[in-house]
Amino acid sequence: MGAEGVSNFSHSIVHPATRRRLAPLLVAIALSLCSIRCGKESSAPVDSPPAQREGESLDKSKLDFRIAFSAEGDNAVIQQALLSLEERGPDARVAPGLKWIEVESLDVFDHQPEAIEAMKNDPVAYSRHAFGVVIAPANDKHYVLLWDTEEAALRGDDADWELSWIGPDMDAMGNRAVSFRLNEAGGKRMWDITSNHLDQVMVVVVDGKVHMYATIKSGITTAGQITRGKGYTEKELQRVLDLFLKVSPDAGNR
Repeated sequence: MGAEGVSNFSHSIVHPATRRRLAPLLVAIALSLCSIRCGKESSAPVDSPPAQREGESLDKSKLDFRIAFSAEGDNAVIQQALLSLEERGPDARVAPGLKWIEVESLDVFDHQPEAIEAMKNDPVAYSRHAFGVVIAPANDKHYVLLWDTEEAALRGDDADWELSWIGPDMDAMGNRAVSFRLNEAGGKRMWDITSNHLDQVMVVVVDGKVHMYATIKSGITTAGQITRGKGYTEKELQRVLDLFLKVSPDAGNR
């Protein structure tokens, strides 16, 4: 499941019925993203993002959910993409339906120092083995190979969906968690994507950088919950909330 067995920081996306069956196992998973929990919304307050100054223009941040190209996929495609990244940079056209997107930091995938060092030493080999994705360096940054098709990406510039609600919550073990909701169109798109990419990696992209990843364990729809094995600290919880509130500042007030 994700990087389980390689590190203690693995992620997964599961349906709540599956979560009940896997509850003992999920305690050991460091971060998981699941689907709708009976339409429950938390009433806990959410800190609002900084107020806009008079005359100041704030561009709305962009949120994507994208499927990563599998490390077990066509090796010729992977080699072509790696060559393109090395010779032409991350913005060049890779292959039909694929693109490189920057990783915000390597601890998105694993925050253990030894794992981060291994990724720095050989990111392609380590990421393919540990996470089932392709991460490669360019211009002193790291990039992950992702799908850029309607069937495998819920993109921020797709006009029919939105993040409609985000807030603090409690998971099944009573630990701090974050719950979120998509509108109906977003839920339909999310179901189409997740139900057709079971056991594959999905990443959360904000403003063109990968900030989270998870392994899809079942199809999900309009709502989800982000949890951490023993719960978030207050600081960690607020960081996740702030990330999503950058995308939809009003989502914390609905």
